Amino acid sequence: MIVISTLLILIYSLLLVGFCLVWWLNPENEHQPVISNKEEFSVIIVVRNEAKNIASLLESLVNQIDAIFEVILVDDSSEDATVEIAKAYLGLLDLKLIHLRAEERGYSPKKNAITKAIHAAKYDLIFCTDGDCILPPKLLSNYAKKFNNQHVKFISGPVIKKIIQVLGEFFGVKFKLWSSLLWLEVRQFLFF
Repeated sequence: MIVISTLLILIYSLLLVGFCLVWWLNPENEHQPVISNKEEFSVIIVVRNEAKNIASLLESLVNQIDAIFEVILVDDSSEDATVEIAKAYLGLLDLKLIHLRAEERGYSPKKNAITKAIHAAKYDLIFCTDGDCILPPKLLSNYAKKFNNQHVKFISGPVIKKIIQVLGEFFGVKFKLWSSLLWLEVRQFLFF
């Protein structure tokens, strides 16, 4: 299992590096218009049965510091209270609720949901996250600062706490100690 996971991570990393190289070497990118305001995000969340997690994510979005953003939540036919919980945040966030109909699901429901959300987005910068994530308070404002550099075209980040847990288990280190040490380093580098 660990060998397969490591192999998949390696393949993903190589593909990501390859895509970035192709993008960087593409001469058409030099003539692309500059986004007028690089500090506004459309946050896209695709959810299905995330009632136990969605409030924590939306609360972390309410607590974002110095960020201008909208939230587009696409419900992929949830059978729990996900949508009802999200509706409680309509007055606290610039929140759009979109429902993915059964005929729109297709063979790739998450991809189709993200595509639908991108079409509904009012900002050029897209930030995708999952319903079971919690965002640090300065994440969006720090990402916006990174986009002030005209050479930055794409930012990708890992689901850090899950990676920390897997690495801790792999190396046989107690999760709590491992996570607190590594999360401190990552947090200082990325967010603060």
